[in-house]
Amino acid sequence: MGDNSPDGLDQEAAASPKPYSFKSTVTYASAEHAEMVKNALSVDPELRPAVVSRHLTVEGCKLVTSISATDLRTLRAAVGPYCDLLKLASRVLEAFGDPPASDNHLPAS
Repeated sequence: MGDNSPDGLDQEAAASPKPYSFKSTVTYASAEHAEMVKNALSVDPELRPAVVSRHLTVEGCKLVTSISATDLRTLRAAVGPYCDLLKLASRVLEAFGDPPASDNHLPAS
């Protein structure tokens, strides 16, 4: 086993190969909005970092998400809830802030 880091995560396990991946880009009206959604989605760390990695970055007005997993089933289990939370955070931003850029297509509920 690898050494435990100060945050309690096994760095060797977190760095294990994760050949299956999902990437999404969502454009918001401003970089501030993209950062707000990123911060809302970054609150909880992955429960199983040995099998799933999630990275969120803001590039201008875009929120870029990459999720990688050791197998397809785990990837699907990680992506589904993430997309639900992304949709919720985007809808809250729409309700209380500026609308998202027109090139996004969030499915209707």
